[in-house]
Amino acid sequence: MVPRVLIAVVKDRRDLRLALKRRWYRIPQACAPKRSFRYIAFYQPAPFGREAGLIRWYARVRSRTIALRRELLPR
Repeated sequence: MVPRVLIAVVKDRRDLRLALKRRWYRIPQACAPKRSFRYIAFYQPAPFGREAGLIRWYARVRSRTIALRRELLPR
């Protein structure tokens, strides 16, 4: 059986830096997939310039937690 992969659209470089440095990625609960997945791949859209349209990074999902946005991204 092939493990399921979630393709996450990383909206900007800041989000990609957070994912790479802190080793987590936030998904709004309303948008969270109903099916389980073991891997997450990070798709880079137009704001990434020459690297747009690529998936350069992926990771195995170790755990999932529900947290408030303000807990993850304090001002």
